Amino acid sequence: MKEIYKHKLEILRNRIPIGISQGLSLLEKTGGNIEEAENCFREERLDLIVKKTGVSAEMASTHLLRNNFDVAATLTGIEAACFTLTEIMIRRGGDRKEEALEKIAAAVEKKENLTREYWLHPDQLGQLEPEVFCVVMMMEWLSYDGWEDFESALYFHLDVVTDLIQNQLLLPEVATTLIKARTIAIEQAPQQKAILEKEEVLSWTPEFTAQHHLFNEKRSLLLDTLYAFVKNNIDKFP
Repeated sequence: MKEIYKHKLEILRNRIPIGISQGLSLLEKTGGNIEEAENCFREERLDLIVKKTGVSAEMASTHLLRNNFDVAATLTGIEAACFTLTEIMIRRGGDRKEEALEKIAAAVEKKENLTREYWLHPDQLGQLEPEVFCVVMMMEWLSYDGWEDFESALYFHLDVVTDLIQNQLLLPEVATTLIKARTIAIEQAPQQKAILEKEEVLSWTPEFTAQHHLFNEKRSLLLDTLYAFVKNNIDKFP
């Protein structure tokens, strides 16, 4: 450390919560001017908070001062003051859309005191607004598909699910794929039962497998649309 900055660094660190290396860097940048170094530190933190939250500089400054320029604490304080729980989940979710949707559905479940016997039934969600019902029911069905298997999911309230996909999410091609897959599964059920009894393993035909693959290809589109659906109806969620 340059001896010329040693005492100034102590003064700077008594004024603002800054590390040794960052404080020294700012002093070198400002030619040892303590006031300029302090202002640079404050401006950098302020710009960072404004960019991360989108709030006004005045609000960002207020929360920074309240939290002694701790960025994490400031972000948490602004989120609590300015955003709903769903908005926070979306802001933090980034590209992890399915994870964010799962958390939003769980938040609705907690807020509405929904009692589940492992899986939620559409009748339990009747008090929810249509948009919220759509998201919770869709995430329940997707969870069921992931936990059980695709064939089982075709018998898990599929009429309700395909109606939501077609009329709320406006993805008729996805609904058609699921309906076609269930039709094939029903038609081939006797054949599959016989194979299972004989070989103790299911062996789906290419027709059914093709629909399964087609749905898997469209699953990301379904999640993207559901995510956008939440953002477009953000006021309906917790």
